[in-house]
Amino acid sequence: MLWLKEEIKKLESTEPLTEDEIEPRKRWLTGDGEKQMFWQSGDKKIAVTFGQIMADLDWYIEYQLDPQSVPYILRKQYLVERAKCRIKELLDEQITVHESDSEKLDPFKRSAYAGLLREYRGGRETRGHLAEKMVRNFLAKLATDLNLDFEIMGADAHQDVEDKIDFVIRRRQIGRGVRVEETTENIGIQFTIDMREETEMKKRRQIEMVKRWGSELDLQDLVLVRMDLNNLVTPAIREWEKTRPPGGPDNFLPLEIRKEIFYQLLSQIFEPTEIQERWNKVVSRI
Repeated sequence: MLWLKEEIKKLESTEPLTEDEIEPRKRWLTGDGEKQMFWQSGDKKIAVTFGQIMADLDWYIEYQLDPQSVPYILRKQYLVERAKCRIKELLDEQITVHESDSEKLDPFKRSAYAGLLREYRGGRETRGHLAEKMVRNFLAKLATDLNLDFEIMGADAHQDVEDKIDFVIRRRQIGRGVRVEETTENIGIQFTIDMREETEMKKRRQIEMVKRWGSELDLQDLVLVRMDLNNLVTPAIREWEKTRPPGGPDNFLPLEIRKEIFYQLLSQIFEPTEIQERWNKVVSRI
């Protein structure tokens, strides 16, 4: 938070950055003075959206925004999101360190926390977690860049292990010139690419137990979503890693798979006709 406070102070200046202020490990973004930003990759000038640079935080890519051409509001929002991302990383590590060593927990939960801790500390992420990140970021980018009436919220380590929640889809009301009473609907998602019948039965029993005992989150429902992405995750990541373009590896999933993700996930909060209406709005962008 001290880092964030100091960085926000610097935002008032629109002077060019000195060589010492330009961070070589971050991608340099310029802007058009409004919402459009650009990244120079070799001899290519690539348009970048705010949703894409937000998604890239999940893939360990950070950006530095030119104070002379990128508006103050975008630079400030990105700093805040970077700080929130780092705070969540620290929170998850703190939770998993504590819980993986807790004698009060049963061995299965301690093992789950220990597995998450290994991933947080640089271990290899499971294919399931990679798929979850791709699906979550795909929807989050669309919601951010097209101002759609839903948002995606990630779960922390405790909510993952205890409440069986990978992320939450929140439906929100968007006013158009007339003030409306804001209403929200939160649906918890347990996402898996494990298509085995015994896994489905196990996860459904776990979800029923969470529903019986209650969750710390204000949820209208908690649902299991299964998608067979096993043969698609690794090829998409390998293709993305060749040049690591903005937005993450979900850009390399086939269009029909992205459509399936869109329909299957949003079917938890929208009617079929509503989903079709929103898909028509986004399909030309992806």
